[in-house]
Amino acid sequence: MTTKKSKNPIEVIRSGPIAYGLRDQSGLAASRLQHLERTCAPLKKILSAEHLSALKQHLHAFESVATPAEKWRALSQLDTFLATCHSQSKVVYPVSILSGQASAAASILTSELTVLKGIGDRRAESLRELGFYNLFDVLTYLPKDYIDLRAEKTIRMCQPGETVRISGEVTAITFQHYGRVRRATITIKDVTGALTLSFFRYRKAEIEQRFPKGSVVNVMGEIVMFKNRKQIVHPTTISRGHQDTPIQPIYPKRGTLSSFQLAQLVQKTLTFVDRYQSPHAALDTYVPAQLLPAFRAIHQPPQDLDEAALDTLRMQRSEAHHRLALDELVALQLTFQARRASVRQRSAKQMQPLRASVDDMFRQLTTFKPTDAQRKALDAIRVDLESVQPMLRLLQGDVGSGKTAVAGLAALWILSCGGQVAVMAPTEVLARQLKEHFSDWLAPLGFQTIMLTGQDKGKLRKEKCMRIRSHDAHVVVGTHALFSEDIVFAELDLIIVDEQHRFGVNQRHALFEQGVREEHSPHFLMMSATPIPRSLSMTVFGDLDLSILDERPPGRQYIETTVHDLNDTTAFEVTLAELIRAQEQAFVVYPLIDASEKLQLANATEASQNLINRFGEKHIRLLHGRLSSEEKQQIMADFAAHQFSVLVSTTVIEVGINIPNATCMIIQHAERFGLSQLHQLRGRVGRGHKKSQCLLFADRSKLSNDGYKRLSMMAKTNDGFKLAEVDMDIRGPGDFLGTRQSGLPFFRLADPRYHVHLIEQAQTLARTLSTTEQEAHLAHYTRRLALLDA
Repeated sequence: MTTKKSKNPIEVIRSGPIAYGLRDQSGLAASRLQHLERTCAPLKKILSAEHLSALKQHLHAFESVATPAEKWRALSQLDTFLATCHSQSKVVYPVSILSGQASAAASILTSELTVLKGIGDRRAESLRELGFYNLFDVLTYLPKDYIDLRAEKTIRMCQPGETVRISGEVTAITFQHYGRVRRATITIKDVTGALTLSFFRYRKAEIEQRFPKGSVVNVMGEIVMFKNRKQIVHPTTISRGHQDTPIQPIYPKRGTLSSFQLAQLVQKTLTFVDRYQSPHAALDTYVPAQLLPAFRAIHQPPQDLDEAALDTLRMQRSEAHHRLALDELVALQLTFQARRASVRQRSAKQMQPLRASVDDMFRQLTTFKPTDAQRKALDAIRVDLESVQPMLRLLQGDVGSGKTAVAGLAALWILSCGGQVAVMAPTEVLARQLKEHFSDWLAPLGFQTIMLTGQDKGKLRKEKCMRIRSHDAHVVVGTHALFSEDIVFAELDLIIVDEQHRFGVNQRHALFEQGVREEHSPHFLMMSATPIPRSLSMTVFGDLDLSILDERPPGRQYIETTVHDLNDTTAFEVTLAELIRAQEQAFVVYPLIDASEKLQLANATEASQNLINRFGEKHIRLLHGRLSSEEKQQIMADFAAHQFSVLVSTTVIEVGINIPNATCMIIQHAERFGLSQLHQLRGRVGRGHKKSQCLLFADRSKLSNDGYKRLSMMAKTNDGFKLAEVDMDIRGPGDFLGTRQSGLPFFRLADPRYHVHLIEQAQTLARTLSTTEQEAHLAHYTRRLALLDA
C-alpha cells in the first residue's frame, strides 16, 4: 500500500495546535480554539461522528491545561487517540514522527552542501573552512538584521553601519585603475545629499547598463565612510523581484562571503529542502513549531509583518527563534544525559554510613559551626557516597562560603572508610594553599597529606609516587601532575577539583576516566568559587548534580567597596599609610606586570618601586606569575607571617589566598576587569575579624557604560550571585566563563540569558524522548556537540 502524498488532516492538527501547545501564549487561546474548529472540518470525511466529537474534546482539553507536565500528559492522550483515528480511517496517512520520512528529513538536513546545484567539491571545501559543513549549518546561520524595503531613507538620514534602501539619480560614473586594482565609482544624489557606490569586481558594460547616467536607481547595502564620504560597496540593485519580497534578511559576513552571497546560499538550501514532504524533526509533536517552518519564518519572513513583529525577528525573540533555541538546548541536554548515563554505569565504592553528626565532624576539622547551606550540601554528598554509583557533584559557592571545609569533611569520610583522596587545583599557589588546609585539618587525626606538582623531579618525585602507591599518603594535593602515567593510587575513592571551570568542560570527564580502576570508580566532587547564574549552570554543568553555598559563615566581614578616579593618588597613598600605621595588610593589584607600549596602563613592577620609595622596602613586596614557584611560595609565606604590609601583585592572587590580617584590597585600572574577577579579588580580604575595605581605581576617561555599571554594582553588593547575573547580562554567556572553558561555542541559537524557561523545558523533553528520537534529534548537532570535547 502506498502512502498518499496529499495533506493529511490529522497531520495538520498535529503540526498546528499540538505544535504550539507547549508554549503558553496568553491572549491567543480563543483564536487557537477557532483554528481547531476549522481544522477538524476535513476529518468529517474520514472519521465517524463519535470519533470526531471525541477528538474535539481531546483538543480542547489539550488547550485548557497550563503546565508543561499537564500538557505532556494531555499530548500523550491526544497522540494515542490520533493514532487510533489513523488506524481506523479509510485513508492511509504517515502519522508517526518516527516514520521513514522523519529519518529522511534528518538525513536531508545533515547532507553535505554538494547536494546543492552549483556547489562542487572545491566550493564545498571552502565553505567547510568557514564552518558550513552541511545544510543544517547553513539554515542555522541566522540573519543579524532585516531591511524593510518598504521604508526608504534619504542619504542624509543614513548612518555608518546601517543597511539601508536608497533612491537617487546617477550623476557620475568613473572607472579607475590602481595597478591590479580596479574600481568603478557611481555617484547618486537625492535632495538631501550625495552617496558613492563602489565596485571592485565588475564588468564595465554591466555597470553602464545598470547605472545609466541621469537615471534614478534603487539600491540597498551597508553604509560605510571613506574619505569622509558615505558610500556603499557592491550595493544590491532593488529590482521587481525585491519589491515582491520587501523584507530582506541581512547576514553577518563570514570570511570572504558577503551578506548577499550568504543570503543566496540560504535561499538555495531552503528551496532544496522544500522539495521533500513532511520533513518533521523528532520534536515536532510537542514543541512550538515545526523545524523547517521555523527556518522559513526566519529566513523568509512574511512580507506583511508589522514593525513590532519585525523588531521581534531582529532581536531574535520570535516564536521561530524560540523553537530553534529549544531544539539546540534539547540536544545539549541529551549529551549531558548520555554522559551521566555512561558514568552511572560504573560502580563506585559504597561508603559506610556516617556515625558522627555533621556538626561533630565540623568540630573535628574547624572552629565554627556549619551554615544551613553547608549542612544541606553535606546531606546531598552523604546520599551520593552511600550509593553504589559514582558521585558527580558540583559544589558552587560565593567567595568565603566555606566550600573547602565541606570538601574537607567529604575527604574525612572517605579516609575513615580506608580510601584515598586526590585534590586538584589549577595553579600551584592554590594547590599549596589547599595542602596547608588539609594538613592542618587531617594531620591531628592521623592522616597524611602530600603535595605533588610538575616541579617535583627525580628522587623526590619517585619517593612521593611510592608513598601514593603504598597508601602511606592519604590525601594528595596538586595540579595536573596528579594524573600523570607514573602516578598510581592504592585506593583512590574521591577526586576533588577546585576552581573546576578553569580546566574546561570536558577535562572533568578525562579526569574521571584516569581515576577509574577495574574494581570501582572514584567519586567526583568539583568546587567553583565563581558564582554562576542558574541558567548558565544548567547549560554548562548539566551533567552534574549541583549544591549551592549561598550563606556566609559566622564571623565573615562585609567588605565596604568604593570607586575612585585613577588619578586620585592621595586616597591611594593615605589608605596605605593608615594601614601600615595600624599594622594591617593590603593587596594592590595591577593588570600588567611591566610597562606596555600598546597598553598605556599602570603596571605592578613600576608601582612596587614607587611604593618602596614612598614607604620603605620593608613594607612592600612584588608578586607575579613570572616568578619561580619557590619565590612565590616564599613571598606568600612571608606575607602570611606579616613580614611586610603591602603585597603588590597581578591577578595571580585571584584565588586560593587566605590572609586573615589583610583588610584592604586596592585594584588599579578596575575598568579592565570583569565583575566576576573583581569579586574574586575582593574576596581575598574580609577573612578575619577586622573591618575590611575594597578600593576600585578606574580611568574614568576610558570607562564605558558597561564598565560604569560593573563598578556601581560592586559598590552596591557583596552578593556574588547577584553580580554574576549582572556580569553575564553585560558580557554574554560566551565571555562570562571564557568561551573555550565553558563549551559555549555550541550555542548558535540559544542564549541562557533569555531562554531560562526553555532550558528547564529542554531538560524535561530530553528525559521523555525514546532512544530512536534521541538519535534522530542529535543527528543535526553531532559536529557542534563535539566542540564541547575540544
